[in-house]
Amino acid sequence: MNKFTINKSLLKHTAILLIVFFLLGLYFEISIIFFFVGLWIYAMFYQTLEILLGSVCRFQVFKQLFSIPLVHLNYGFNLPDVYNYKQKNHYCLPFEGEWLVCNGGICKNTSHSWHLPSQRYAYDFVAIDDKRKSYNIIKSDIENYYCYGRNILSVADGIVVEVGNNHSDIKNLNGEVKSPIRDLRGNYIIIKHSCDEYSLLAHLQENSIMVKVNQHVKMGEIIGKCGNSGNSSEPHLHFQLQTGKSFYLSAGLPIRFRNVVVVSKCNYMHNEFSEHYNGFIERNYLIKSKLYSSIF
Repeated sequence: MNKFTINKSLLKHTAILLIVFFLLGLYFEISIIFFFVGLWIYAMFYQTLEILLGSVCRFQVFKQLFSIPLVHLNYGFNLPDVYNYKQKNHYCLPFEGEWLVCNGGICKNTSHSWHLPSQRYAYDFVAIDDKRKSYNIIKSDIENYYCYGRNILSVADGIVVEVGNNHSDIKNLNGEVKSPIRDLRGNYIIIKHSCDEYSLLAHLQENSIMVKVNQHVKMGEIIGKCGNSGNSSEPHLHFQLQTGKSFYLSAGLPIRFRNVVVVSKCNYMHNEFSEHYNGFIERNYLIKSKLYSSIF
């Protein structure tokens, strides 16, 4: 995509959003226009500019940006957090063995994407060795990444409500996403666990998804394998708990795992740490499941 096309598209999206914000301002009060415009500009330039300038699906990015004020409005500018939300189900970790939380947390400075409501409490997981590396010898080969091809599990009983499949893994690894992709999530699964708790597991390996829509799954059941599809710079699992089926219009939920053990804390990619709190996990935690654990 050339520079002129990108700028023209951004101008079009900006015009549409300004009209929407103006109408919202008339309905509520004029000052709300400036809040929404500022929020959108901040999210666009500080959260998604790198994605927009790449070759990912810009329409999905636009939908994410447009959803920000809508989700905030829907929740009366009081999104779920660790203080006001009571988790309704028990959840296990979505994998076997030891994995590292390479991105994500329950506070603003460790959050995966604080200003994107659905991904506020999302996590990215990788497997590492004792040298804190996620790959063995050759970095550019996805087969050499420790988490690639490992089993991904359902975090709780539920019913599969959406599956995205037929996306190829990104083979050429250089720390950037340059290959054309059709979905930011790559191959993914969304599972409904209760009326307002849904899990999303993304970037799964091509042709590895073992479930279908309307299929019932059990906690700990193998549903796919870790891959490198979608908006992914290296093999990893993207996981989030959200209030609905929609990737765009749902609010992210803080999740407290019932079987998590913090093995250690290590500085993998970031310097921020936060204290482990009643099952909540944070960036740079090396974690694993234990077979038997008390319920919270």
